[in-house]
Amino acid sequence: SCHWRRVVARAVRRRAAAARRGAMGLGDVLNDSHVFFRAPVLLALVWFLWGINVWVFRKVHLDYAAALGFDRASTLSPRAICSSAVAMLGVIAGFWFLYTIHWPFEDALVAPSAMYILSFFVLIVPLDVLHRRGRERLIQNFFRVVAPPAAGVLFVEVVLGDMLTSMSKALADVQVSL
Repeated sequence: SCHWRRVVARAVRRRAAAARRGAMGLGDVLNDSHVFFRAPVLLALVWFLWGINVWVFRKVHLDYAAALGFDRASTLSPRAICSSAVAMLGVIAGFWFLYTIHWPFEDALVAPSAMYILSFFVLIVPLDVLHRRGRERLIQNFFRVVAPPAAGVLFVEVVLGDMLTSMSKALADVQVSL
């Protein structure tokens, strides 16, 4: 944790020095931005690859919804999963662009923070948009992974826990960058 704070502080100092010199090259932006945008890009990549997995399951006639304990109404098609992942990547690219040009604020760290906050609100919005039942199921499973019940654990919770464990280093960047 202390290491990542030093990395962020060094990135902010480098960015400020380059801005004072008036020489913010692409290399400076790429060196700094990986700390803030690695976690959301990896989450979007995992989401896209999940869509590919669902497509393969359907092609070989495997019922992944029954295997993972989903009800049929809350499952998404491979096309919906992949298109939402591409949309997430588009939003991340838009916030990265705002980060590189320092708009609408002089402080470049506003863009990653705003992206994380808006992502959280999109996840918990109660409106029936963006696959509400799927989002509710994801939140339920996330809380069951964080605080498991005394009873048995479902396979989908094991898969979600494994995904979160695999991305632990990238998710630690989120905590440091906020």
